[in-house]
Parts: sequence; structure tokens; C-alpha cells
Amino acid sequence: MSAAAPLPSPEPAPDPRKVRAPSHAAPATPEPTPSRKHEPPTPTGVHVDPAPAVQHGLPASAHVPSDAPAGRLVDDHQLAEHPASTAFDPARVSRPMAGQGQGRTATRPPPTEKDSSRMTPDFTELAEIARELRIDVIRMLNLARSGHPGGSLGMADVFTALWFGGHMRVDPKNPAWGERDRFVLSNGHICPILYAILAKKGYFPRDDLWTLRKLGSPLQGHPDFHHTKGVDCCTGSLGNGLSVGLGMALGARAQGKDFRVFAGSSDGESEEGQVWEMATAAAFYEVDNLTVLIDRNGIQIDGFTKDVMDQGDLGAKYEAFGWHRQDVDGHDLRALHDALLAARAVKGRPQVIVCHTVLGKGVSFMENQPKWHGQAPDDEQCARALAELQAAP
Repeated sequence: MSAAAPLPSPEPAPDPRKVRAPSHAAPATPEPTPSRKHEPPTPTGVHVDPAPAVQHGLPASAHVPSDAPAGRLVDDHQLAEHPASTAFDPARVSRPMAGQGQGRTATRPPPTEKDSSRMTPDFTELAEIARELRIDVIRMLNLARSGHPGGSLGMADVFTALWFGGHMRVDPKNPAWGERDRFVLSNGHICPILYAILAKKGYFPRDDLWTLRKLGSPLQGHPDFHHTKGVDCCTGSLGNGLSVGLGMALGARAQGKDFRVFAGSSDGESEEGQVWEMATAAAFYEVDNLTVLIDRNGIQIDGFTKDVMDQGDLGAKYEAFGWHRQDVDGHDLRALHDALLAARAVKGRPQVIVCHTVLGKGVSFMENQPKWHGQAPDDEQCARALAELQAAP
């Protein structure tokens, strides 16, 4: 048998540094030049669909005011299904020039008695609301046998000032209203206080509170906008919600809307690196429709923050990143109201309000005790707590 012919030697691989594109190849597209320094990147192949958005599990027929379309972003391949779509306008994403705050084009409707932040609220009434919210938090956690009372009680005054003091523009009868202000609870484990607020605002029946953490309940251990009306963002993974809030705020600018985004956070969450990526980007793009409210109670699940990861002056850190910073007593409703008004007046910078609170505020045996970060009260403890809060039988 004759020997097989030798195989031809393989051709050497081309040197990638010397390879040229074929002559018929399309020329490379130059990167667009932003219209202003530090302008956010313009999405490519993205358009705005002006049709009302279907959110929070609402049916397609859910009413959205004709003068407040809830825009949503769609990809190019979806345009055939949305013939009325209009091209994305990159000018609307432009960052406002320093100190001018001109990044948004829409205007708010005239203030009303219910939602005007320019009207001084009744602080005695707000204190009563905060007390009632704390009672609901204790009751729902006792029934659930699990959950996080400490931060929920500690931030009751802060969120009462925000939601009931005239600072949130919302419509509980139409949770998907496109012009509403957004609220992101980034430290989502303190959702019992958010659920108590949403029930009191009328997003769902108060009796739903007693189903917290039960199988099939719309109120789970962390917020989920798929199932809970009034929730704007699924949260739980610490650090993530703040970034989503920043995206919402930039989204308002891109759509020419003027809604504000408020985000709840905490000192424990501030140990997450993603928080500081968000802080960098928000200051860089001068996102002045974003306000972060930090629960500075000095406690996290493993103990006191000074022992776990000493964070120093959180407000000074945000300020060094370029944010407008305020420190406030998180249980002084008048001071909280004034701080929220001051934040709204800031132009060209995001705002942080460091709220110095007491974990478990309102229930003496829970106050400043790390174990109550994430421990539900038993029946005896529930009775004691309700008595201190002067709950009706």
C-alpha cells in the first residue's frame, strides 16, 4: 500500500493588526457629540411609545388621564406594533446647565389642598397618623410572625411627612398615572411601614395588611410592584433600589416629565458599593429631581454600624460627591417638612436628607435594640407595644 499524501500545511492566521475591512464595508459610525458637557448617553434604537403604561398588574383598560400619558420605552422590533410611536428625542435627556435646573420641560399642575407642598400641614394630625401607622406595623408583624419592626417604626415619622405632608404627587385611584411622583424603598425589608402608608392612602383595603407574608398575599416580605398597588419598584437586594430610582429620575428628564423620585435608604445599606456608583452618576448628571432619605439609626442586622462597618459622616460623604446635604431629626415632623421643601428648591444637584432616627421608635423595649432590626413581636410583646402606642382595643 502506497503511503498517503501529506496534508497541506495550514495557512498562518492573519495578523489582526493588519486586517483591513473589505472595500464594500460600511464606514464606521462616528460617536455622537453630546450637545452639552457630561450629557447622559443617548439610547440608540429606542423610541417613546406614548400609549399609557400598564403597570402594577392593572388591566389595559385602566384609566390614565389624557393629559398625563405614561410613556414606556420600546425596542425597534416592536415599532410595527406601535405605529403611533415617535422618535426618541435626545435633547430631552440633556443635563441642565449648572445652577439652572432646565433639564425637564413639563410643568406641574397648580397645587391642590391635598398635594401642595407649599401649604403648611397640620403637624398634630401628622403625629396622629404616624402613631396609627406604627400600630398597624406592630399588628401586621405579630400576625406574620416574621419581619422587620425596627426600621419600620423608626422611619414612620419621615415617611408620614413625605406621604401625608403634601410632598408626594400621587393618585391612589390610578396607581399607574404617568405624572405621579415615584417612591423607591431601597431598603425593602422595612416594607411594613410602606404597606401601612399605602393602605391608609387608599391603594388597597386595610384588611390586606393582616395577610403580610402569607402565601398568596399581595404584601410580601419585600416590595413587589407586580402584585402591590402603589409600589413603584421591586426591592430587597440592598443598593439596587437607589440605582433604579436614579434611572427613574433620568427617565423623567428623557420623557420631558417633571415628576420627582424619592428613595428611602439606610446607613446599613450605605455599606453597599452600588450606592456610591449611584451617588457618583446622580451628581455627574445633575439629577435634581432625586431625593434620598437615609435612615441613620446606627443599627443593622449584625449590630451597631460603628462596630460592623464604621461609616463616619454619611452626609459629608454625599456632599463630597456633589450632593446637596441636610441632616435632620427624623422624629421632628416640622423639621422634616422644612427639609423636604428645601430639597425641592435645589437646582442642578441631587439631594440627600440624613434622618437621624431611633430604631423601634415609639415602643420602649424595642428602641435602639439591634435584635429588633428583624424580629417580630410575639403576642405578649405585641400587647405591650400596642398599649404604649395607645391603640384602641
